[in-house]
Amino acid sequence: MDEPAIIGAVSRDGGRAVVMGYAHAARAMQNADGHHCLHSCPFFGTLEPGDSVTRRGLILFGEDIEALAATLRGRIG
Repeated sequence: MDEPAIIGAVSRDGGRAVVMGYAHAARAMQNADGHHCLHSCPFFGTLEPGDSVTRRGLILFGEDIEALAATLRGRIG
């Protein structure tokens, strides 16, 4: 399990970025082809009927992917 699982992408011109993640995730991944999809899979464990689990995830947009990732890590990690 990745804790926190953070994934991101930068625009082709390098001017814009996005990062997303969850505090508790089974994995984070992205497509290597032209789809530009980002995936984060929050981990909920085994839940019995009536159980509940809350997970915190965020998506941040900006210009600097490293700064966005650090901000996201500080807010969910």
